[in-house]
Amino acid sequence: MVRPISDSEIKNAMFKIEDSKAPGPDGYTLRFNKLAWSIVGKEVSQSVREFFITGKLLEEVNATLISLVPKILTP
Repeated sequence: MVRPISDSEIKNAMFKIEDSKAPGPDGYTLRFNKLAWSIVGKEVSQSVREFFITGKLLEEVNATLISLVPKILTP
């Protein structure tokens, strides 16, 4: 990275993402983070910067959900 990413760049990128994107494992959509930005923004920005420096996501963010979808001949 050439220069550190700023809080405003992180906020602008977050706010460009559509509100209705799929919720995370905690059930919160991005809309929640946008509405609560004055409370969570500093921590979110810090986590994003940490990712760019270390290349590692927080365990709480790095989650995968797997759903088994059975194959059927006719729906």
